[in-house]
Amino acid sequence: MSIENKVLKDFEVGLLAIILSFIFSILVYFVSIFTKAYPPSDVEIIVNGVVTIPLYEFSPLTLSFIFISILDLSAFYRLRHGLRMLNLESHYGTAGLSLLIISSVFLLFGNIGLLLSDFMSSITNIVVLAWVAFMIVSLVFGIAGTLLLGLEFRNLGNLYKNNQIKNGAMLIISVILSYIGYILAYIGIRKMNKLENPKQQEELPSSQVINNPLQQNPQIKSGKQPIESNKTPKQQLSQVPKNNQVYSQQQKNVQKADIYGTQSKPNIQPSYQPIESVNILGNGTLKGDGTVYLNLTTNSPCTIVSAKIDSLPYPPVSIQPQNLQANVNQQVIIKFDKIAVLGLLKGKEYDFYLTVKVGNNFAPDQIIKIRYEPS
Repeated sequence: MSIENKVLKDFEVGLLAIILSFIFSILVYFVSIFTKAYPPSDVEIIVNGVVTIPLYEFSPLTLSFIFISILDLSAFYRLRHGLRMLNLESHYGTAGLSLLIISSVFLLFGNIGLLLSDFMSSITNIVVLAWVAFMIVSLVFGIAGTLLLGLEFRNLGNLYKNNQIKNGAMLIISVILSYIGYILAYIGIRKMNKLENPKQQEELPSSQVINNPLQQNPQIKSGKQPIESNKTPKQQLSQVPKNNQVYSQQQKNVQKADIYGTQSKPNIQPSYQPIESVNILGNGTLKGDGTVYLNLTTNSPCTIVSAKIDSLPYPPVSIQPQNLQANVNQQVIIKFDKIAVLGLLKGKEYDFYLTVKVGNNFAPDQIIKIRYEPS
């Protein structure tokens, strides 16, 4: 699983936990009221010396707060883990989630302390004031953390070009409608996660396509009599989908060849075969906006066709210049989408692969070391 998939999974699970925590807390509140599953108490809170509020009316609410704070702690930790893996330049999200974790801790222990005091019938005005103070601190940290987290989700929406995440981020920033914002952000991230996984699954069979039936059976390759099967090799070849692009006209002619070695074996050229020798030396720097700056020297004129950062699947947006002259030190600028640098570690060196052509023929991929310096 790639770093991006791990990050999207962390976001999906974290946002789902936030959504469910609110729903379950409401259920806990009403269940505790209907079943009276809370500590009875005759203690009353006196307001302005006149109004008295029985403490047992707060017991279901404190149970609900305890439940929501526990789920939110796990959700915020999961989101924070995902943001740290992204290694973004802005730290709004990690700072906001740190504040939200502190808010949940105050919410949790404040309500646990109130319930324990109620069980022991030792509630005093100091205990009540302490509980109120904990709730105020939790509220302040929660609002500040939600604002910062909304800003980070807005950056993520712009980065992934996902309108649902951006719309959800705006609602999160509003704080009042943050719950709806979390739902929209969750839907957007879940759709992205679904799009990523099938894409990887479709790329897998391409390496399993039959290129040369003479290489499939070692007995045929060595000229020995092949083991008989229910179907002839010609029938087996006919089962391969005709719309597969790998099958060129030369490969279709294989069916006409004598695979038992009585005739000369057909000369099959693969769709990609490095046959030219070229040597490119140099180094480079990768910036936070996805731009790679290379200083290259080659022993033969060649053309850069494509490039890849380490094992990441993202293709380049532009390559300037594409043509390299022999024995001349040249600077090449290759731009990737900013999403390509997500999760890369600052100061670490990565392999950078260059796909080049000499004339009309491909050469073996050239590997250059680049260092990630986001700023």
